[in-house]
Amino acid sequence: MKKIYLLLVSTSLLVCAAMAQRQVQSTNTYLNKTKLLGNSSNNYQQKTTATCDTVNTTQAAAWTPQVYTVTGGGGYVAGVNQYGDEQKAAYFNLASYTNSTYLTGVAFWFAKANSTNPANLSKTVPVKVYDGDATNGPNNLLGTDNSLTLGSIKTDVSNSDFTIVQFTTPISIPASKKIFVSIDISNFTWDSSTKDSLSLVTSEMDEAGPSDNGGGWDFYNGAWSSMEDGWGSSWGLMIFPVVCNSVAPVTFASFNGEKVESNNILSWATATEMNNTGFELQRSINGTEFSTIAFIPTKAENGNSNTNLSYTYTDKASNTSAYYKLKQIDKDGKYSYSKTVFIKADKPTRFELVKVYPNPTRDIVKVSVIAPKASNATLTITDMTGKTVMQQNIQLTMGDNNVTLNTQSLNAGNYIIKLTCAEGCESSIIRFVKQ
Repeated sequence: MKKIYLLLVSTSLLVCAAMAQRQVQSTNTYLNKTKLLGNSSNNYQQKTTATCDTVNTTQAAAWTPQVYTVTGGGGYVAGVNQYGDEQKAAYFNLASYTNSTYLTGVAFWFAKANSTNPANLSKTVPVKVYDGDATNGPNNLLGTDNSLTLGSIKTDVSNSDFTIVQFTTPISIPASKKIFVSIDISNFTWDSSTKDSLSLVTSEMDEAGPSDNGGGWDFYNGAWSSMEDGWGSSWGLMIFPVVCNSVAPVTFASFNGEKVESNNILSWATATEMNNTGFELQRSINGTEFSTIAFIPTKAENGNSNTNLSYTYTDKASNTSAYYKLKQIDKDGKYSYSKTVFIKADKPTRFELVKVYPNPTRDIVKVSVIAPKASNATLTITDMTGKTVMQQNIQLTMGDNNVTLNTQSLNAGNYIIKLTCAEGCESSIIRFVKQ
């Protein structure tokens, strides 16, 4: 049976127990649920919402935070130690959580993170997720994240922060609703030459059982066992999964627009894509009414990617200021929108009829005009024989102008609209359809 000390940070006293000698100290850290759910330094904003829950915070808040060491200075019970433990996992039964379709992230409370060999600070601490049950332990590997290093965890510990992992591709939770979340510490050692100090905060001894949310398990000597079987006592590990009912199918890393000569260049990048078909690029003159100007198919293989992908589109019909947004469309027809970007046109040098919308139309048609200066002007609508069927005098201001015309009296058919101004200018024509 493995032997332990209990280490907490401050005054100490020695007591004897039937199992082992334990050193007990008080702690200067504490579990704070608000901090866990809104950790600004780690930009961690996952919280209990209509679609997401952070698991284990209620139960862990009732635990007494502890750090246990192995007898004789042999490392940590919930971390790297002389026995060569390779993983530390916590069990979670999510059946009582309404939002438990995807695992999107995990928060860890680490107590120690350092090494006597500074080069080891760059080593990875993989986070692994398994299915399984409280009787037999972890089974099939569901996913792995390799973003943590011993050095990054050390920074979090120094700042009294939780360590946050957010999966680039959310992990589907099995139908059993039972999972294990582990830290893989097999890259680290505790021996006479090197001591890699890495440990999670735990509950007090026997405060949580292996069947509880957060109940601890070990992987060593090629097999999983509950900490109760390995150490003679049970612990809860301070590990907090974030589970959600739905996840954003596409994570936008950026969406930008710029004017290059007479064109508007739209560019965007995605950090992740799931089940994605592609993007409708939508444009608006007034920022309210958008119409689709192009469809850009996904670059992700089979619609799925967890690496950055970049896209661009050139809008050549862009002699006016315009708003743009992306409509991302899933394979199942669901969709979501990006933020809106605005590209301001260069100062106009001539009067121009830019756009007529909606087209086709029924009762009204909206006309977008740009003007280099304020001026009186006339909009003229003719049928396809050249007969004038409507005229409306308008007052233009410098820049973008939007005019609404009532087309209820027009018969169904094709029409042409053109702009003339007081200075004698005449714009190009635009054709529209009255339904």
